Amino acid sequence: MYPDQKLFEKLCTKTPATFGVNVGAPNTRYLEIKREFYEHMPVILCEYAHCMENSLGNFKEHCDAFEKYDHLCGGYIWDFVDQAIHSADEHGEQWLYGSDFSERYDPMRGHKSPFTTGSNRYFCANGIVAADRTPHPAAEEVKKCYQTIRVRAVDPEHGVFEVYNAQMFADLSHYRLTWSLESEGRKIVGGEVPPEAYEHTPPFGKSRFTLALPQIPGGLVTLTFRWLNKSKTLWAEAGFEQAFDQFVLKNDPAKQPEAPKGMLKHSRKKGALEISGNGFAYRFEKGALTSMKIRGSEYLDSPLKPNYYRALTDNDRELSNFVPFLLPFYNADSWRRGDKRQIGFMRAVDSPEGAMIVAAWYHPFLKKAETQYLVRPDGTIEIDHRAASRRKTMLRAGMQCTLKAGFAEAEWLGRGPGENYPDRKTGSPIGRYRMKIESLEHPYMRPQENGARCDNKTLLLEGAEKALEVTGLGGEFLFSAWRYTQAALDKAEHQHELKRGEMTTLSLDGAMRGVGGDIPGATALHEPYIMKPKQEFRLHILLKAGK
Repeated sequence: MYPDQKLFEKLCTKTPATFGVNVGAPNTRYLEIKREFYEHMPVILCEYAHCMENSLGNFKEHCDAFEKYDHLCGGYIWDFVDQAIHSADEHGEQWLYGSDFSERYDPMRGHKSPFTTGSNRYFCANGIVAADRTPHPAAEEVKKCYQTIRVRAVDPEHGVFEVYNAQMFADLSHYRLTWSLESEGRKIVGGEVPPEAYEHTPPFGKSRFTLALPQIPGGLVTLTFRWLNKSKTLWAEAGFEQAFDQFVLKNDPAKQPEAPKGMLKHSRKKGALEISGNGFAYRFEKGALTSMKIRGSEYLDSPLKPNYYRALTDNDRELSNFVPFLLPFYNADSWRRGDKRQIGFMRAVDSPEGAMIVAAWYHPFLKKAETQYLVRPDGTIEIDHRAASRRKTMLRAGMQCTLKAGFAEAEWLGRGPGENYPDRKTGSPIGRYRMKIESLEHPYMRPQENGARCDNKTLLLEGAEKALEVTGLGGEFLFSAWRYTQAALDKAEHQHELKRGEMTTLSLDGAMRGVGGDIPGATALHEPYIMKPKQEFRLHILLKAGK
């Protein structure tokens, strides 16, 4: 990053010198750049990450590269804060953007329109914090990936760990290092690492310490280290978490439930199959679960059925961010139309464990789509849904329903506490979290897909008289819960247009593609976060309703 001696002498004597090269300039953009041309130079990336609302995917991959290669200095995130105009009237607060002020917008010219006669609409919403300086979920990812203190596992089975101080000037005497061992998200034991084990670690230095860990139980076991400020600073209170590192010591799969004993009643009415037992009654129609009554109380406001669409993010919209009429031509939007055309066919199958319904789905873009429901005598429903696309990359693979009023809070064992997605979850540690359902969503300036949580083993939605528990059987799942429908979310262009109710839209997914973030207003997904054609995706869960 600094000039060597020869270059420094040239600069001091005003001798012409080349000390920087813009390899992205127009005259070199399409030329092959040979390794020897730049390997001895510091490399700085301009706008390597673009935070277009629900975005900043792939961020960890870039930061890993910065750490791996000495001459890769880093780069710039576009950008820090959303730009919007705040307004308030009798209807409440509004955050306004381009085209909200009667200015002309020419979709044929898009971003080439002069600023005096057109706009790029919501393309000003690309910060890691909102216009009112409220942090977006992406800010947690930035904080985690940019942390300059790390704990590394050397021999976790014997409790041996290593501290690495990536700070340039200070030792670690300003911090406390705490640790917590948790099983299924509940603390078993914890404490503080003795300061003498790490506080004198110099800049770019390492220190080792050993923890006396108890015998590791079964299930999901995590060990989390947190660096906390010892004292108050100009920018943070004492106890502020400066950094964290987490290690999964064990992750046993969920046990298959034992077959309960009891009787089930079956009946058919006008193409519907009804199954009832002690305190519950379920109805299936055209492959979907259309009614779920517990002690006479209906849980479902709309059927539980497959869902492969998501309310498009700005990155999902691609070039149609600038030229709206192009939206129907993009792969992402085609899944909305495809989901409307899906049709389910079902049949009952004999099973010694309960009542089994097998549903096969016609979907114009899928080569395979089937759902197995196993209703057990205790009222639990095992759901195994599988899907694979013919030629299109997928947005998600899961199921969705709307629940009636009566659910107030959510508790889950997975990543949190804030929103996270497959390519943006490093800053979200695994744990057991609980919050109000209203707090699960994140209000981006232009409403879009939001509020998902990844790598969940269990989920509990609960109210005063209702409860719905979800357990992952075939691996972890994703979930989101909103106070509006997905259709309303997809239609709204501003938060004040999105009307919340008392219902809950519950989405359960076996997989979802990443949000992307390398290119402004384009998905540009990295390989692990693409849902490829012909690849099978599975959601395997157990539903348990009732308090």
